[in-house]
Amino acid sequence: MDATSSKNESPSHKAGKDPHPEGYVHTLSPIQSSSKSSIKYFDFKLQTSDEESVRMVCYSPEKRMKLQQHFKNKSPVKIQGTKRSRTKENEYSISKAATIAPSTVAFSYNDIVASRLSTVQECLDARLYDKVDVEARAFEIREKTCYLPRQNKV
Repeated sequence: MDATSSKNESPSHKAGKDPHPEGYVHTLSPIQSSSKSSIKYFDFKLQTSDEESVRMVCYSPEKRMKLQQHFKNKSPVKIQGTKRSRTKENEYSISKAATIAPSTVAFSYNDIVASRLSTVQECLDARLYDKVDVEARAFEIREKTCYLPRQNKV
């Protein structure tokens, strides 16, 4: 690998072929149906380093049970047969022919990766339709009204 490539980027990823991401499963969603069609899918975050994660979308509901085991046990997994999204940088889809296998990685499970909160500036800088995690407090500020007694002149 050359100096410009990321330390977590495999040579096949750089060449544009299907990458084989590996890491820990976080935020595994229930099986959902697309609002526009009857396609069933689920998604999750895959922790790929100490502080980074990518979104994985799977259109093969039967693969969820195997991922559920890795999610519960907090054990690393390698997924072969993924495709990187053309429109979103940190998103992959898992094909029906994909294989899911146990793996070993050089980093530990990190709960913080699953809910990486974004600053207001990061949200403003994000591209349209990018998912961001935000924690905020909503409250209403009312204008303070001050009544001053009138001085009556006689």
